[in-house]
Parts: sequence; structure tokens; C-alpha cells
Amino acid sequence: MGSQAGHDRSGDDCDLLDAVLSVDHGSDLHRRAFIVQGMFGGSIYGQMPSYLCERFPTEVRATASGFIYHQGAIWGGLVAPVLTYLAVQMNFGFAMPIMISTILFLVLVVISVLLGPETKGKTLTADLEIIKGVAQPAT
Repeated sequence: MGSQAGHDRSGDDCDLLDAVLSVDHGSDLHRRAFIVQGMFGGSIYGQMPSYLCERFPTEVRATASGFIYHQGAIWGGLVAPVLTYLAVQMNFGFAMPIMISTILFLVLVVISVLLGPETKGKTLTADLEIIKGVAQPAT
């Protein structure tokens, strides 16, 4: 991949395909780590509905879950531009901002789970369902 017909391909002159396909970039461990991350990266979407259902009263459960989910999408969408700004404009590179944001969000998730209400063994019912209706006589 070095040079082609008198054209020196050094530094910035290397195209994206050469960078991706080059055996010199990355190791087998990195490739395996990315595969494992890809296999489990979407696993949160299986746990999210049951987790969010336990956090809110029945009357507002759907609205609150949708609101929280979309707030996560909005704020999560800001992560990429912020990381790119820190990496490029502040000359940090991508590794440090990604590591810091991952640790920060991990701490936030742990705090949120620990401070959330415990619903184990509780019956999740609406306040409206607790009041028993009087049986009407058949007409």
C-alpha cells in the first residue's frame, strides 16, 4: 500500500480505505473487543422498558417513560459533538474524552439505580384501581 507509480502516499495523503484495511493499525485484541462491544452494545434496550415501568406511577407511566427516553436521546445526541470538540479543538485526542465521559455516565447510572425506588415484591397498581367499585344490581 506504500506508493503507487511515483506517487508518495505518506501522512495525510493516505486514503480512508488504506487506513481501515491496514494490518499495522490496531491489534487482534482491539478487533475482538469491538466485536464483543458490538454484540452487547444494544442490550440496554431489552432492560429499559421493565426498568422504566417500575419508576413511575401507573397513571403517568407511558408519558413519563416516553419523556425520559427522549430526554436521553436528546442529551445523548450531544455527546458526539462535545467529544469531537474536546478531541479536535482542545487537542486531547478521542481516547481521553471518551474515557472521561464513559466513567461520568457510568457513575450517573449507578447513582440513579441506587437512589431509585425499590419495587421488588410490590404490586404496581394505579391509585384508581385500589378503590373497589360497588357492584351494581343486574337489571
